[in-house]
Amino acid sequence: MKKFDIFCSNLAVLSNAYAENLENEFIISGIIDKFFIQFELGWKVLKEFGNEAKELVKTIIDTYIPAYCRMKEEIEKRYLEILDTL
Repeated sequence: MKKFDIFCSNLAVLSNAYAENLENEFIISGIIDKFFIQFELGWKVLKEFGNEAKELVKTIIDTYIPAYCRMKEEIEKRYLEILDTL
């Protein structure tokens, strides 16, 4: 399978995560693992495009990096007391 095909196949599975039972720790762990894999697959696909990926990189800078920053802030706000134990 080509890298983009694998990316698409895994994305199809991950895109169903909204319908899962988020009370189940096993499901939560699986979604996090799938997200990690999807991130890695996306990175591998983008590498193939080289300089042609500038617009996609702009989206990463404008959208995804701020989303990760918000995620960091929310984690610190909600779980500050246990962060040192992780």
